[in-house]
Amino acid sequence: MKVWPIIALVTSLSAGCDTSFSSTRAPLKAARFSTGNTIENLEGEANGEVWGVRIRIVETSDGGISSTFTGGVSASEGALDAKQTIIAGDVTIELAADGFGPISLKVNSKQYGKIEEGDELSIEADRKVMVNSELRQPL
Repeated sequence: MKVWPIIALVTSLSAGCDTSFSSTRAPLKAARFSTGNTIENLEGEANGEVWGVRIRIVETSDGGISSTFTGGVSASEGALDAKQTIIAGDVTIELAADGFGPISLKVNSKQYGKIEEGDELSIEADRKVMVNSELRQPL
């Protein structure tokens, strides 16, 4: 007779729960780089978005801008050994990623840690690196 209260308790706690124990796949994350990358250099300042990161480079000497991509992208695996290099004046930004993990940031050959899609990267006139308005020091 002591079993019935336990069964009643377990039944009441599980009411409304999904009774299926089969595994379901999590929705796939949108492939990184699926949005268009745009960056332009006008009046000595470069602005744009690359890999979901807003980029601003101050005092680019009004020169041109170049951007190259190497690696690949898979909807299920994300970036595959991917690297994007952006050159604007005396500033070279390298973004590198593998999978859906954080993006490695390198500016003028110095490592600055990881950034994420949605972050804002700013290279100031004195070439300080700011991520989301916070100063980043080279590693």
